[in-house]
Amino acid sequence: MKVSIKTRIVELFGSRILTLIAITILLFISASFIASMILQSRVRKELASIKNAGAPLILKDMAPAEPERGRNAAILYTAAMDLVDYNPAYFPEKQDEMSAFYRKSRDEMPEILSRNSITLQILDEAKNRPDCRYDLRYEDGYRMRILDLKKVKEIVRLSVMKAMYEIDNRQPEKASETVATALRFLRTLEPEIVLTQVVRAKFRNMLEAPLKALADSGFREYPSSLKKEISEITAGSGRELEKAILGERAIGIQVFDETRRNGTADMLIDETSAVHLKWNLALETQLPGKPILYYDELKFLENWNRVTTAVRKGETPPSIKPGELFTTLTWMMLPNCRKMAENNEKTRQIYVEIEKKL
Repeated sequence: MKVSIKTRIVELFGSRILTLIAITILLFISASFIASMILQSRVRKELASIKNAGAPLILKDMAPAEPERGRNAAILYTAAMDLVDYNPAYFPEKQDEMSAFYRKSRDEMPEILSRNSITLQILDEAKNRPDCRYDLRYEDGYRMRILDLKKVKEIVRLSVMKAMYEIDNRQPEKASETVATALRFLRTLEPEIVLTQVVRAKFRNMLEAPLKALADSGFREYPSSLKKEISEITAGSGRELEKAILGERAIGIQVFDETRRNGTADMLIDETSAVHLKWNLALETQLPGKPILYYDELKFLENWNRVTTAVRKGETPPSIKPGELFTTLTWMMLPNCRKMAENNEKTRQIYVEIEKKL
């Protein structure tokens, strides 16, 4: 049976097109793997540089040393958080509203303090323990269950009201110790990540009210414990910010490792996530060799290096917000460090002004 010239031409061109498609796919896969190798080398170089600088690559590296028996204040702080019972339906966030709120609550204070007497006693005992490490599973990385921040807030609110009550009853020495105890408790919070730093600054601002009330009362015989805690804020807030940034970077490194290993970023997305983010992450995780994922991690590390360098120099970190395409994980995990640093500095300045009156 004779085959027509037209049929033979179709077969010939069809065969060549299939061959061309196969070659194109092969070249694409090869290019993808080559790009992955180059970018992987650059990522490893960045990680080696971090390690050589003594900075943490995993959150576990930031865990405080295990204290000796009888020296760990975290045991007492945890007990205080379990027992505290002060959660009013409303509590003012603005300092100029705090005095009015206290006056409305003044008659309730004896009952509130009585109800929380054991909590307050435990907090007072904790200040005599020099070390602090909470029972947190640092080895779990970003999956680690952190402290109950609602309970932390209850303790700070209770301390604010107790100090205001003590000032009202002409007990400025006790009020000073109450504030110092609360500030020391906030200083011990773990883990050192951005969330902890933001919460710590916010709760320190709440304690401004009793400190201003103390200054207005004419009291000047501040105890050394309060002076020390205020000095830790005015001189050490930069170190706290740096630790938070290093902790956040360690979490990000783990997320990239798990995403590459598991082929998915389920820890960051769910059914409520935007469709375009899901598609972007699918592109990063499913492409042969995962070159875009390596590129994303490289940009993540480079941006964090810019932030840490600025903080170490005492400068305000740059405002960095990469695009969502090709740097999706970086876009999702890189907080507004500039705003965080500015808020941190506002808190520090509040305590600088308070320190001048000591």
